[in-house]
Amino acid sequence: MNRLNRSWFVLSFIVALVAAAVNVWGYRYLPEQIPLHWNIAGEVDRYGSRHMQILLGLLPLGVTLLMAWLPKIDPKFESYEKHARAYGIFALLIVTTISVMTVVALLAGMGRQVNIPQVMSWSLGLLFIFMGNFMSQIRPSWFVGIRTPWTLASEETWRKTHRFGGVVYIIMGLVILISGFLKPQWSFYLVMTALVGGTVLPAVYSYLDYRKRVNR
Repeated sequence: MNRLNRSWFVLSFIVALVAAAVNVWGYRYLPEQIPLHWNIAGEVDRYGSRHMQILLGLLPLGVTLLMAWLPKIDPKFESYEKHARAYGIFALLIVTTISVMTVVALLAGMGRQVNIPQVMSWSLGLLFIFMGNFMSQIRPSWFVGIRTPWTLASEETWRKTHRFGGVVYIIMGLVILISGFLKPQWSFYLVMTALVGGTVLPAVYSYLDYRKRVNR
């Protein structure tokens, strides 16, 4: 892991530590049963032990360590030197998003009025918008990027798919962000449509691009 990549992971680790500390601090103010799941209307439909909040608070740390470890076991480890900055930014964005979710869940457990669907829509929307801006920098690997049989078979298809996927991710992020201003029921369906579209479109594009190259 080069110096630039390491600096992003240090930031991710700091964010994860802050989230863990906030969750540990707030644990004492939680009731025995806390909300664990919300339905599409934004209503709590499942409760659980407050001990779950501690596990949730440690999740960002686990994700940080996992993402720092993956390059070491990826057969295409040399790619991480080429996209070190983008991968580090991805790690920071993902860890920050999860950290925000844990703190919001903590506030909800403490009885604060929090619009969970809205916060999730805004957080996911911003995550995909920022990730979309760096997708074109991702090089072929087994753990990060748009991994389909066709992108993994052709570096040129990988490159073009990630350029296309970056635009798709930005549009998907904007749609999800806007959904946060709608009623929870409408927001849920719009988010799911955006996620499905954001997954299927790059995959189809990679197939069509690869077939075009094979049939030349």
